[in-house]
Amino acid sequence: MTAQYGSDEFQYFDLEWYQKPKEQRKGCWIEPFLNTEMEKRNQELQEANEQAIIAKKKKTAFLQDMMHQIRTPLNIIGGFAQVLNENYHELPDDETSNIIHMMQDNTKKFVRISRMLVAASASDDNAGL
Repeated sequence: MTAQYGSDEFQYFDLEWYQKPKEQRKGCWIEPFLNTEMEKRNQELQEANEQAIIAKKKKTAFLQDMMHQIRTPLNIIGGFAQVLNENYHELPDDETSNIIHMMQDNTKKFVRISRMLVAASASDDNAGL
């Protein structure tokens, strides 16, 4: 699109015009500004993308660690529950007591990890993350 003002021709900003090859775009005062702005925005997008990739890697590592921390006490509790279920009457009282004590300790670990996750989630919500 062009408009004539006296003898000067003025080029309105037009996306189709901007997408033309540079040789076909003549005398637009806004082109250097647009190029500078596009470069600035592209740099900002690249930096944001890099930060997002780093955050995703950290989140993945955190979740893998948490899964390990959660699975370990649960596997211990499950294994001892199976032993008690299958061999309860055959086990000596001191061994049964030891198994129950280990199950209680691992249950406490699991509860502590769960509370830590809830607290971390709440602090992320409060921080606006």
